[in-house]
Amino acid sequence: EMSSFVAVVLVVAVVLAGSQGASAYHKGDTLHLARRAQFNQKRTEWHEIFGRFCPHFAVNDVVAVPLAKPHGFEKGDDYKLSLALDHYNFHTSWMRVINGKKASVSIPMVHVNLVHAGEEVTSFRAKVVPLPQEYSNTHAESINHFKNQTHWPKLLVVKYEWEERDLVRLDAGIAAITLLGVVVGAYLMAKIVSKSKGELEEFVNDISSEDGLSLAARREMIKGE
Repeated sequence: EMSSFVAVVLVVAVVLAGSQGASAYHKGDTLHLARRAQFNQKRTEWHEIFGRFCPHFAVNDVVAVPLAKPHGFEKGDDYKLSLALDHYNFHTSWMRVINGKKASVSIPMVHVNLVHAGEEVTSFRAKVVPLPQEYSNTHAESINHFKNQTHWPKLLVVKYEWEERDLVRLDAGIAAITLLGVVVGAYLMAKIVSKSKGELEEFVNDISSEDGLSLAARREMIKGE
């Protein structure tokens, strides 16, 4: 009986471990992406980025994302950018795209590194790097925009680069083992309590019987007197 119960629990734990964290992403699927800006001690709200400018699952790409001029942004302000992926499950740190205090000799490009394991996104990082020379011809418009401080909107070149890693469900395995331990422990505790309850009832019955005999004997003694 016990072995059958443990077998059922193991099957349930394995199923739960396999289904935990499962995702519906397939190669080429569009991932949700949003951006916000920081300048002059102000932060904008999150703004959705249109699908064709978003990363696509497991597909390397280079796009030019339009950046509108934030309300209140003035010449001489730094412009920092933060990105959020997969409905805000992942966030980047703030990245300075425009240095308002010093004219940059290079054109900024945001290099986004994404990692997936199986059908899941496991990591999302981004940093600003100089636009590589190899993109100069295809993104000449972006170069002109950033050279002209007063030109808005600006086209920001974003490179999405994916990396695939082996799927290791460590958290799911720990959760499954914990679940197994809790269930088996509860089962054993129930068996112990049930057995103890039976022994307690037997003990109470024995005590009651002894008390009954003693009372009857005392009554006989009283009658004899």
